[in-house]
Amino acid sequence: MRSIRVPVRILLVSLAVGLVAYLVSFLLPKAYSATTSLYFPSSQSKAPTGLEALTGATGQSPDGGTISMAQGSIVSPVVGSGAQTTTGILTSRTCFLNVVEKLGLTKRWGISKWQAFDRLKRGVDVKTEKTGFLTINATLDDPELCKSVCDTLLAFLAKRSDELTVNVSKQNRKQMEKLVKEAQQEVADAKVHLDQARASKNFIDATQSTAAYVDARKGLESAKINLTAAKSRFGELKSLYAKLLDPNARYPLNVTALNLVVSNPGEAATAMKEASSALVNEIQSRRLALADTAKKYTKTSQEYREAERRLGTAETEAKKIIAVQQTQSDKGLRPEMLPVQLEIYALQQSIQAYNELVQKYEDKAKRAPSALSSAALLEADFEAAKMKYSKYAYELGMARMAEERDPARYEVVDAPIVEPSPVAPRKGIIALIAVLLAIAVQVAPYLMKNDDQRQLTEQSEA
Repeated sequence: MRSIRVPVRILLVSLAVGLVAYLVSFLLPKAYSATTSLYFPSSQSKAPTGLEALTGATGQSPDGGTISMAQGSIVSPVVGSGAQTTTGILTSRTCFLNVVEKLGLTKRWGISKWQAFDRLKRGVDVKTEKTGFLTINATLDDPELCKSVCDTLLAFLAKRSDELTVNVSKQNRKQMEKLVKEAQQEVADAKVHLDQARASKNFIDATQSTAAYVDARKGLESAKINLTAAKSRFGELKSLYAKLLDPNARYPLNVTALNLVVSNPGEAATAMKEASSALVNEIQSRRLALADTAKKYTKTSQEYREAERRLGTAETEAKKIIAVQQTQSDKGLRPEMLPVQLEIYALQQSIQAYNELVQKYEDKAKRAPSALSSAALLEADFEAAKMKYSKYAYELGMARMAEERDPARYEVVDAPIVEPSPVAPRKGIIALIAVLLAIAVQVAPYLMKNDDQRQLTEQSEA
């Protein structure tokens, strides 16, 4: 009978403890959660190198699809992974401090700015799921606040993206729209002047020399447009590398800069490319090691300091390599820049030759007005204006395509909503753990007693 009462008593006491724990859980502070997810378009092909993206070649980025340029005047640079860059923006100190300020969290929680920063940082989790979606989760003490935090993070991301190089396709599209509008006005003005000349009694049909003059004017306008595009590519290339090759950039931007060195098409920099590739792997592995160490030890421990020192050593070496590449970029000596400089020089020579040819025909017209009438000059201006408009209109279409396939483009899949049900405390789990602990505490003495009796029996038999 005693053998039955003991298990029953243990079970009843454990259930009572579980019930108490369940009731106590009602007194614990509740936690609520809000989640939003972002989708980054992906493709299968390899990303273009800096030279390909800026000289009119086509390629595909891991996050954005094909990028195709019209004679290279539209540039949509690939700056690392879209999800990776977005994670860096959302988990930055500037982003969290912006949320603290926008939502007035210091006043709401009655703590200092940096205490509010730490509390908010602990309550926000940004990670990339296996599906490729980027999820943002806010877990705090108020459901409305959780949603507001997610909304503010998304607003900061949208604003910050417009300020970064990754959004250059949008700027290019706006610039091309402006150029198309100006070219369209030039066509309209040239058409008016030509119609007025044709209505005049002094109108004279163009001769063969006029056709040659028109061809020279077309060639001159085409060379000028191509020179403008080449100079734009070279300037954007220098601006791009000035931002990417920053020795003081922090992770993941320093890894992006090293990957740019690895993708360098020059054969002379093979050793540098191998060193950069090795450093990328080393930084990522040491960063993972530091994260693992942080889970096991405090930040003041010798193990954590050693892991932090090893990561710092790798990042210092990365700074040296990036600084060398930055110097080459500032001097225009990177392999990607040399073809563009040669193209600029060739176009300048072509423009000089066309100018001399046009001047020759114009001088001839002054000496023999019947050979080249004023109306013929207007025809040349009209044809040149139409050609410029057609060229810019085509490039505007390519700019819009590049913007649509921008690797930094993202779509909000699930907008944050107010979740009225708390995610913590989990009363059932708390009660279950309490029951299991109560059973363990009660059973342990019996197990120890049986073990002692077994030892005494063995000693007596011996």
